[in-house]
Amino acid sequence: MVNMSTVSLEETLRESEACASRGGARYIDAPPVIGSVPQAREGTLTMVAGGDQKAFEEVREVCSTFCSRIFYLGQVGNGIKAKLVNNSVMAINMAAVCEALALAERLGLSRSEMLDILSSGGADSRVLQMKRPYLLGEATEPQFLLSHMLKDSRYAMDLAASVNWPMPVTSVSSQMYASAASIGLGNLDFSSVLRAFRMLGGKM
Repeated sequence: MVNMSTVSLEETLRESEACASRGGARYIDAPPVIGSVPQAREGTLTMVAGGDQKAFEEVREVCSTFCSRIFYLGQVGNGIKAKLVNNSVMAINMAAVCEALALAERLGLSRSEMLDILSSGGADSRVLQMKRPYLLGEATEPQFLLSHMLKDSRYAMDLAASVNWPMPVTSVSSQMYASAASIGLGNLDFSSVLRAFRMLGGKM
C-alpha cells in the first residue's frame, strides 16, 4: 500500500501496523508530492517516501511517471515527517510575503511593484514566484487550499511537540492561517492569507 495522503505521523504508523497485521502487505508513506498543479502537469513533482525499501523499489517506476525527483528516506514515517517540514517552510514563507505586502500597501506602495522588488534579490522565493498571480488577484483557482495548509502546520507543530522541539515561527504563521480560515477563506488558495493580514490593518 502506498499512502499519498498528508496525515499525522500517528495515523501513518497505525496504518503501517494495520498493513503488517494482514500478512504480506507492505506499507509506504509517500504523502502528497511536493509541488503543485503546474509541476503535476509537467511531471516534475518531488516525492518523499518512507517504508520497506524493497517495496518502494517495486513502485518507483510508477512514481517516476509523475515525479522527476524521488527521495527514499528509510523507515516508515520519514516521508510524512519530511513533507510536514517542507510545508512548514512554505507556510512561513507565504505568511512572511503576505505580511510584508500588507505593510507595503499601508505605506502607499504598489503591490505589483513590491513583488517585482522582492523577486529581484535575496527576498525572492519559489513560493513568491508561484503565487504572484494570486497575490495580484489575477488567479483564483486554488492550487493548495488554505485549510490544508492550516492542517499541515498543526500536524508539524504536533510532530515537533512529540520531540520537545520549539516551533515559534510556525506557531505564529499557523495562527494567521487560522484567522484566515475563521473569516471563510479555508477553501481558497493558501495565498489568501494576505486577506487576514490586510484585515488586521482594517482592510479586506
